[in-house]
Amino acid sequence: MKPRSPTFWLALSSHESITDLVISDRPRLIAKQTSQPDVQKPSLFALIGGRAKTAALQELFGVRRRQPPGSPGPSTGIHLHVAAQSSFHERPLLIVEGGLHDGDFEAAPPSDQQDVRRRTVVRPAQQAAGSLDSEALYSRLLEPFADVFCYFCDDLGGLEAVARHLATWPNREPQPGTLVTGARPKIVIVSSTIPHGAQGENKARADLLGMVERAAGRNTSALASQIHVVALLPQGRVSAAARHRALKERIMRLSDEVRRRRVDALCLFSVTHFAAFLDVACDHFATAPDAPFDFVRGARCRSPVPKDVESHLVNFFGLANSPVELIEFAAPVVGSSLFRDAYPPDAHLFDPSDVFESLYRDPVNHACSGVALAVAGDPGMTMPRSVLVGLVKARFVECFSELHVHCDDCVWDYGHPSDDDPWTTIYGRCHLCDASLAEEAIVRRHPPTAGVVMFCLDGGGARGIVSLEILKRIHDSIGLPIPLTRFIKVFFGISSGWLATIDKKPLERIFTNYNGVGERRRSQGNRPSPFFPPKHIRGVGSFQDAGPLVDPTLSALCEVAALFPLLDEPDDVVSIGTGESRPSNAAATDDLRDPWANGAVPRLRRLFWEKMGDRKVRQVLQRQRRYHRLTVHFDGDEPMLDNARCMPEMGRKARDDPSLSEPIAHLRRCMIASLFYFELDSLPERRGGRYVGTGSILCTIRRAEPGFRELFSQMLERSVQIILDGRPVSAVGDAACFDREGNFRKAVELDTCGTLQIALREGATAPCDIGRSPFSVERLVALQGLDSVFGRRSCRKRKNSCQDAATAKRRRAM
Repeated sequence: MKPRSPTFWLALSSHESITDLVISDRPRLIAKQTSQPDVQKPSLFALIGGRAKTAALQELFGVRRRQPPGSPGPSTGIHLHVAAQSSFHERPLLIVEGGLHDGDFEAAPPSDQQDVRRRTVVRPAQQAAGSLDSEALYSRLLEPFADVFCYFCDDLGGLEAVARHLATWPNREPQPGTLVTGARPKIVIVSSTIPHGAQGENKARADLLGMVERAAGRNTSALASQIHVVALLPQGRVSAAARHRALKERIMRLSDEVRRRRVDALCLFSVTHFAAFLDVACDHFATAPDAPFDFVRGARCRSPVPKDVESHLVNFFGLANSPVELIEFAAPVVGSSLFRDAYPPDAHLFDPSDVFESLYRDPVNHACSGVALAVAGDPGMTMPRSVLVGLVKARFVECFSELHVHCDDCVWDYGHPSDDDPWTTIYGRCHLCDASLAEEAIVRRHPPTAGVVMFCLDGGGARGIVSLEILKRIHDSIGLPIPLTRFIKVFFGISSGWLATIDKKPLERIFTNYNGVGERRRSQGNRPSPFFPPKHIRGVGSFQDAGPLVDPTLSALCEVAALFPLLDEPDDVVSIGTGESRPSNAAATDDLRDPWANGAVPRLRRLFWEKMGDRKVRQVLQRQRRYHRLTVHFDGDEPMLDNARCMPEMGRKARDDPSLSEPIAHLRRCMIASLFYFELDSLPERRGGRYVGTGSILCTIRRAEPGFRELFSQMLERSVQIILDGRPVSAVGDAACFDREGNFRKAVELDTCGTLQIALREGATAPCDIGRSPFSVERLVALQGLDSVFGRRSCRKRKNSCQDAATAKRRRAM
């Protein structure tokens, strides 16, 4: 088995009745060679032939075919190159080259720089086993991407042989999402056997078109506009460079023409998108080799239109009470919402009409079929469904050019990061019409790979003083001028616990008078209810007061899941109680039959209060290593909820309770560790089944913020170390842990099978994981959107592989 060339990209491999498409990651490696892959827009040339093709490859693009050591001859398959020095130009020149009769491809061992996969090609049952050859890769897979195809007749058996191959090219009408007719590639037939000059080339072209039509058995007028013939002088009469000069001028001129058409059609792609589309198109070819490739749908392969969008549209349209509301409100809102779904950050700006037709027409059309469209004033007349669909589409298209309202998501998605904090974004110009805003909008968000700490405060009336004192002990234990809100992402409280979560005093006096509930005189005929009556909201549901003594942890976990949908679980769940009775032994034996103490009614009452305290939920959570329950225990009965006279004593008990010292010290270490998180610098590479790449440990507290210096001074004094997969890496205070701006950034080399654990250890104490640790590499890639080159919902622009590099490094040409 001979080694495979490092430039190998595609091949078909057949065994019995099964054909596989062998694919390498060559496009990704090419994209890494370019200087600005998100800006540069490449041209792709396809050269098909043998020796004449190889000579032209060197003379036209300066690419010399390199054979792997030990290879006896040319390697099979299709190869991908980048023209010398063009990787630094605005228009990189990419070249695919190969033959037409490579035979079965033998899967050689991959090179160190490539990752290879195989996809079985799905073919109709009636199609012959060997009917799929390399020509299908050019005419079906590469046809939407190439500017120019060059067939070298001298290598392929003359015009007649080339005509047989061209006859297999599909003759399709353009569809939404596919290339328009004018943007299709040009086909150049290169020969040294036809007479040199325009007359000889025109005659050869006419002969070729006749051969193609006879071989295809159909009208080939659509293909005729794409075909050109170029005559080469015989070898030896002029230098090799002069011999290929006319060919180079012709194919570059034709490429310019195709690029202009693609610019007009909004289908000229950046290097990043181009490489990703090639990869998606390979998967599409394996699934449906005869179907045209839809660029719009291909861009949404990782984030398709939600399957339930139709039901949402039906519900939304159903809220309109009249055709006027449908026309003036529902249709514009739906059009704007679909527009935002279609164009997330990093998305290619396809023609909006094509996007709507390809992605949204069917669900909108089906949703409108169930909408009452009776015309006001004349129930017998109805507004055609197509009118409402047209209104939605019109609004969708108009979003490119009208005045726009900006929500927080738009500000975040399309703004530019602050120089001081990459997770603070500044938005000063409309991303749709480029108009300047009257005032810059600033939005700050939680890093997607950072952890989440959740605090839950029980309710308890006057006993809420216990929660406040425990919160103060936690803050004093941290000992930093950093507000608790920077450590805690979700505060959840009920009754007095809710008031404790407010960082500013809402009113000077909330209640003017307290009377003990038991001291109030109530007449038998006018006794107030101990609970608020239920409230019913139409279309939402009924709401009932849950009572003041409730541990809200379960409700808070549901809220965290809604706020952070990509979070598996919070890093730390801190439940702060308002005090409870110390657990006592079971009732004495002689009291077991006492109906007043242990009868059905008292037992039901105790069961009710146990459920109200959510102790069953607490028992489940206490099995989790990141659950912290902090409260005090009373020796006797719990103080009444409205007993304000006991507040000083309860406050002292919460301040001085020694049993809270160690749990609070452990919680402090966990909260400090939660300030740190890990990010991948770029998409990791797969080598031998392992993930190889780099990442950085970062801190949510930035250099310019209060408490930054005190935080790292404290960690240095307490000998805090970074622990990577159980091994100490460095002290947090080392100079190598800070970047040039003074912010914390510890570089980490990644070489793992798929998981990574990072923790901080203070002295001899147990390590505390940083935010979201332990990590899954695939999860990190998804959270950062490193593989979402076409954009993603509710997330900022994809991180470029060289975004964090201090200086741009010149890439080695491959």
